[in-house]
Amino acid sequence: MRNAFLSIAALLTLCSPALAATEGAARVFADASAALAADAGWSMRIERRSSGPGAASAIDLDAEVVLVRVPDDAMLGAHLDIRGSYTLATSPAPDPLLLRYDGERVLSVRERGGVVVVGDPANMGLALLGVGYDAPLFDAIIDPAMLEAAAERASLLADRTVDGALCDVVFVSATEDDPGATWYFDAESHLPRRVDVMSGEGPDALATTTIVRTMRPGASLPATDDLGGWVQKSFDPARIPAIGDEAPEISIRTPDGRSIAVSDHRGKVVVVKFWATWCGACVAGLPAMGDLERRFAGNERVAFMGVNCWDKGDIGQTLRRARCEMDSGVAADEQIDAFGVTALPMVFVIDPGGRIAYVQLGFRPDAEASISAVVESLTDDAD
Repeated sequence: MRNAFLSIAALLTLCSPALAATEGAARVFADASAALAADAGWSMRIERRSSGPGAASAIDLDAEVVLVRVPDDAMLGAHLDIRGSYTLATSPAPDPLLLRYDGERVLSVRERGGVVVVGDPANMGLALLGVGYDAPLFDAIIDPAMLEAAAERASLLADRTVDGALCDVVFVSATEDDPGATWYFDAESHLPRRVDVMSGEGPDALATTTIVRTMRPGASLPATDDLGGWVQKSFDPARIPAIGDEAPEISIRTPDGRSIAVSDHRGKVVVVKFWATWCGACVAGLPAMGDLERRFAGNERVAFMGVNCWDKGDIGQTLRRARCEMDSGVAADEQIDAFGVTALPMVFVIDPGGRIAYVQLGFRPDAEASISAVVESLTDDAD
């Protein structure tokens, strides 16, 4: 009996540190949740940096952010204004950026392209925020209770400093739907100062660190800058050809002066990527497109074609930096419009009979695998 009591005592001794760590994490999360819930509007200056094998397609960010929580907003639960710059591994320098959602429309402004994409939130316009949206930081500000909900899989780590401020550090373990994160909360204000996220495995492994340099309450959405003189495009998915529809004709003029049309590849499976050098998400997807090209290299029944939209940048240099060799060039606006393209990037796969077999809207980390499966299926059917 004495041995049994000793075993129970030993087990309790082992469990106590883990229990204390969980309880400590719950306390930190409760304080942070209360601090964020105390005000609806927050202004922040954030820096996001990426590392690891997957960083080649990641987007780094330096931005001033205003996020105003709006519980009645059914789309996002907040209104958002992001102004700053973004950088990709394939970019020679940072590019200016303005992203905005005010409850009625989404604006995605890319200064290098001279384009404003205007999106209706009800028609997937929120996808335009993807370059600048920083989860889980923004998610926690929109719904502070999510922090307390994550406490059951959290543990308190040793204190650290961020920008000279002592921080409570909490690690949240991953689930099937959530990669988990390590949070750093200011020990005095209880506001987030840093978030580290690990995602992916092997060649897709990615470590992302977001540092909150400043964070102040009482913010309201700033006025929209004068957008006169910009090229404005409306995002309306209803205009996008459906799977099974006959693909519209489109032809491009490459930087070296060649003219190439989709109809030149009749009888082949054609992968058509609509993109722009000024579009961060587009450029982020180019290395994967290059990998896809190399996978089907030598297969004469598969062709790749890039269509640059409203683009004045160096197409050839951007492709070379991403190790992507597809033929790419500018096309006429009316032909771009025939594909319903106003949000970038977009990818279409056209079957040998000239019909749409696959449509991808926006940047997707798993795009290479998805497109490859479609292409392989179509070439197998042709055998």
